[in-house]
Amino acid sequence: MITALLVDDEPPARDRLRSLLAAHPDLVVAGEAGSVPEALSSITDDPPDLVFLDVRLTGDDGFQLIRLLGTANAPAIVFVTAHAQHAVQAWEVGAIDYLLKPFDQARLSTTMARVRRHLRPPSAPGAAGQPAPFSKRIPVEVGGRVRFIDHRAIESVHADRNYVQIRTQRRSYLLRSTLQAMHDRLDGAEFVRASRSVIVRLDHVQEVRTLPHGELSLSLTSGTSIISGRSHASAVRAALGLQPRDHLT
Repeated sequence: MITALLVDDEPPARDRLRSLLAAHPDLVVAGEAGSVPEALSSITDDPPDLVFLDVRLTGDDGFQLIRLLGTANAPAIVFVTAHAQHAVQAWEVGAIDYLLKPFDQARLSTTMARVRRHLRPPSAPGAAGQPAPFSKRIPVEVGGRVRFIDHRAIESVHADRNYVQIRTQRRSYLLRSTLQAMHDRLDGAEFVRASRSVIVRLDHVQEVRTLPHGELSLSLTSGTSIISGRSHASAVRAALGLQPRDHLT
């Protein structure tokens, strides 16, 4: 069973969430809290597996609870809020999902699939056996606003120290994340890790050439060229449906 704590300063909101969660028999609501101190006390006394956390709480906010908990042994977090502008920050602190009020049972089921994948890896006994839905839209902050980038528009993703650059054909966006975190959020049937520092979307690859030392040169839709290292060449070939014997010049 997955144990959950509901943290929201509005009792009707907690009641509605509890009612929707009743459709998921593998989850039990172990407690409720209306403030950061109450939530912190509850988590310290009896740690749940999962916390459904409102962003704006009376006199405080949900991110303060995460700061107080720290990262060691912290429960999984799903933000539940009526405010879209905190989505990027939620991703930065490692939230599993970001539920925008009002949401329905279908949207909550998507969240629960992600929760199960996070808490029960497929190799673990009792795993749900279903991969979590991959992110179809990536939230990025642009000029004080949150813009959602459709995964189909992403041509490549590049590591940039503590950030990643998400590149489309028209522009690039800077997001605080690791390349591995982005790789986990993107569908492996549509994206491939081309090197230690670059992910590419497969249907944006227009041409492939083999370089003298075994690397691959990938020409993308925008005209950009990406060099795939030798250690990633086999995975790139397989993702593109190429056989090892295919000669690319």
